[in-house]
Amino acid sequence: MDELIEFLNLRYKEDADIALDVPNQRWEATPSWGVQTFSGKVGPFKITPEPVADSCRMPGAAAHMARHDPDRELREVMAKRRVVEHYVATRRALAAAEGTPLEAALKIRLGAYENAVRILGAVYADHADYRMEWAA
Repeated sequence: MDELIEFLNLRYKEDADIALDVPNQRWEATPSWGVQTFSGKVGPFKITPEPVADSCRMPGAAAHMARHDPDRELREVMAKRRVVEHYVATRRALAAAEGTPLEAALKIRLGAYENAVRILGAVYADHADYRMEWAA
């Protein structure tokens, strides 16, 4: 699990860095947004004030992009980090509670957090460093 925790923390840093690199503004969907196409595939996304010649109109694309603005991405990273932090704290508490009446309850709690962390990892299953044994 330590390697999965390290992997997730690196991905969360990348996600936050990308979000922080975007100008600080609220995104909104407007009819003039285009989705730039490259090599016949949709994506990566390019928000444009004017439609671009090789853009395609996809229902809901602008709303989807606006919903995932940088502020939301940062809130999502913080929430995911909190789940990972709860797992780490529970693991430490379990080590300290070995042989005490709290041990059994903390084992159950740790199992739940471990499942949650594995599920969070699945978001990055397409990343080159993701390991299938981390799957929940």
